[in-house]
Amino acid sequence: MKKYNPPKILIEKYGQDFIKKYKKWIDNKAAALHKRDRNDNLIDPKIIKKSHYKLAINQSIHETDGRCFYTQIELRWDKISEIKNENTSLLPTIDHVNREKYPLKLVVCAFEINHMKGKMEIKEFISFCELIIKNKKRILSNIF
Repeated sequence: MKKYNPPKILIEKYGQDFIKKYKKWIDNKAAALHKRDRNDNLIDPKIIKKSHYKLAINQSIHETDGRCFYTQIELRWDKISEIKNENTSLLPTIDHVNREKYPLKLVVCAFEINHMKGKMEIKEFISFCELIIKNKKRILSNIF
């Protein structure tokens, strides 16, 4: 794997021009996460650099072949870095699995999944998802 290159499957799908767009996206995400974690005193910026975030982000994307870590849904990599996106639900974004304990444990996921998870730790998020599934019949019967 060349440094910060997308998974082969994404290059095959989106072409060689996608590599530059992908690297810029990773750089922007790493800068934002590094700044936020630094400002919240979760990391020592003398030890953990933006480059550490870039590596962690790229690794997380390779581990799932660019799919959402939580759902395995195929993400809309063709829409990254666009100013206006009509539907953001399948845009890729980066989530801290447990920000306070492990600031560099990052996963790629769908924007809407990350939004739903919010600041919950992974076990809490899964418990909430299980409650929704447990109540699925009641929920659907009250809507339709």
